[in-house]
Amino acid sequence: MTPAKAVERLRVEAARPLIEAGLLSFDEIGRLVGFNDPDRMAQSFVRTFGHTPQEMRRIARRRTLRSAQRRRERRRRQVDGSGPSRRGAAPPSTDVAPAPRESSRPL
Repeated sequence: MTPAKAVERLRVEAARPLIEAGLLSFDEIGRLVGFNDPDRMAQSFVRTFGHTPQEMRRIARRRTLRSAQRRRERRRRQVDGSGPSRRGAAPPSTDVAPAPRESSRPL
């Protein structure tokens, strides 16, 4: 790998979390990581990751939405008591803990 390709790869790898976060435009991200041309960043991104920056952002959004849906579902199950909170986990015990023993030692 040539030094120029290595620098380009580092720039693209630095851009990925910014793209996935979705807070900045692709233009702004390109400039932040050192690309003067957004098209050049997109080409490098495709060569490195196999997706355009737009596709990567969409993938990240879907992943985030699925994760949020799973969290909501787990919380709903815990509140409703409609099932274990984790796969394969035993349901919580309904037994009441025994009362603590009184100490025979004087205070």
